Amino acid sequence: MSLLSQSIRNLIGGVSQQEEKLRSATQCEDQVNCRNSLVDGMGKRPCTELISTLTNLDTSDASVHFIERDANERYIMVITDGSVRVFNSDTGVEYPVVDNVQSNKQYLRHRTKDNVQNQFQVLTTADTSIILNKLVPVEQAYVRETV
Repeated sequence: MSLLSQSIRNLIGGVSQQEEKLRSATQCEDQVNCRNSLVDGMGKRPCTELISTLTNLDTSDASVHFIERDANERYIMVITDGSVRVFNSDTGVEYPVVDNVQSNKQYLRHRTKDNVQNQFQVLTTADTSIILNKLVPVEQAYVRETV
């Protein structure tokens, strides 16, 4: 294989694991701590900033859901074994959670330790979040009979 010299304007094609002869000239084989942008070109990936540590929280066995109402209102919902905790994403302050059913603790208990992150699915609309435990069969709670 001979050496080639050519000018490459940008690498906006991203990373490709295809063979070198199949890759576009704007794609690279590996890219570490970089990001590509049509406007800015290639640059360093922005660093992270520690805002706060969530107090007394073991996330090793937790399901996490992010709630973003707008640019100024962002929350982190953490579902652990039998409880739900909500934190402000920007400050780390914990908010009280109001539940409408007394039997929620049993519903939120983990049935498996293997894949807790995928056990719960959360839908948030306005100020209400609905939590679905995928391992609990759906039951009919109320039947309305018509005469």
